[in-house]
Amino acid sequence: PPTVLGARPGVPPIVEPIPITSLPIFGYGTFVLIGFLVAKWVGERRAERAGYDPLVVFDLTFWTLVCGVLGGRAFYVVQYADVIFARTQTLGEQVFSAINLSNGGLVLIGAMLGGAAGFFGYCRSQRIPAFAYLDLLTPSIFIGVAFGRIGCLMYGCCFGDPCSQPWGICFPPESAAFETLSKRGYLMKQAAATMPVHPTQIYSSLNAALLAFVTYAYYPYRSRVGEVFALGMILYALTRFFIEYVRADELGQLNTGLTISQLLCLVMAAGGMLIAWRLRVAGESPTASEANQSTSR
Repeated sequence: PPTVLGARPGVPPIVEPIPITSLPIFGYGTFVLIGFLVAKWVGERRAERAGYDPLVVFDLTFWTLVCGVLGGRAFYVVQYADVIFARTQTLGEQVFSAINLSNGGLVLIGAMLGGAAGFFGYCRSQRIPAFAYLDLLTPSIFIGVAFGRIGCLMYGCCFGDPCSQPWGICFPPESAAFETLSKRGYLMKQAAATMPVHPTQIYSSLNAALLAFVTYAYYPYRSRVGEVFALGMILYALTRFFIEYVRADELGQLNTGLTISQLLCLVMAAGGMLIAWRLRVAGESPTASEANQSTSR
């Protein structure tokens, strides 16, 4: 209990505050939250300027975030099950390890798929023109990714191959990179840090920031509703595919030599090109879509 000092009749007691020994702040979750808030703010400001309802943007970003976290975590649990459940014995421990975001993170491809499900599901339930809002919010998606990748750097996941360049970075013990490389036999448990590796988290963050700028700049020039989103899908899939070649956290799958993320990137690129083709065939112009959106509010 707090100590009461100077307690005398008629004199208010002085209560000595209880010292706070620590307040843990997790870098990964902090940067994901910052990315979400900045992306939401940018999306709402752009919605106001374009004549869209910013409250709809708030709802869309909320459901996209919730479903994105669920999808990203589900992919992470499946992909790294051997690490997550290595020290669990009971069902309760396994459930806690599966949902404990401080013990591992999210897989971005899974987060994008989950977020897409949440986004389109909400648009369908509320009869909102999904592609019109997607064009508007595509830069915000990449803003969120840019901040989230800095969170990956803080946690040590999504690390790269050994790097002999001056910008190679080392991760300390108990980081995701150290634990993974140690388990694979590339490090001794007593090592002070990992060998220098490519800072692929920074590569990915800069790539996402560039894609945010490109899709933001392309928005006024789109000729069909949905083109900005399709362009974002294609560019992200291509750039992520090549970044994977200097990442070391994932191994090849299905005897292809390609990681699961690269395989999904091929699907994403094909999906983006299919959307772009269908928009060219049957899409409506941005002017018509904005008129329909104004009428529906």
